[in-house]
Amino acid sequence: MDIDPNRAVPFGLLVNELATNAIKHAFPGGTGRVVLSVEQVGDQIELTVADNGAGMKEKDPAKIPEKRGSDYVAIFVRQLGGAIVPSGSEETGTTVRVRFPLLLVPPGGAERTAA
Repeated sequence: MDIDPNRAVPFGLLVNELATNAIKHAFPGGTGRVVLSVEQVGDQIELTVADNGAGMKEKDPAKIPEKRGSDYVAIFVRQLGGAIVPSGSEETGTTVRVRFPLLLVPPGGAERTAA
C-alpha cells in the first residue's frame, strides 16, 4: 500500500511508538507477541497494533508522571488526520486501532524530479 510521502514520517513514527509501547509495557515477564497490521477499510487506512501482554490498567491520567508515549501517539494521529478507533475489551493484552484518510499517491507522484 502506498502512502502519501508527506504523511510517511508521522505514520512511521506512530508505528514505532505503538510497537515500542507494547514491547516496553506489555510483557513484564519478558515474552509475548506483538502483531502489526495495515489494511484499507473503505476510503481509510487502518493501522492495528495488538499484543497478548498484561493489558492496560485503568489509571487516572493526572497521577501518571510519565505519559509522553501516549502524547506522541495523539500528536501523530492528529498529524495524519485520523482517530483512535475503540476496540473491544480483551481478556489479556491491548489492541490499538488507528484510522486515517487514505490519500492515494498518483503513479509516479512519489518520485522527485531534478530541478
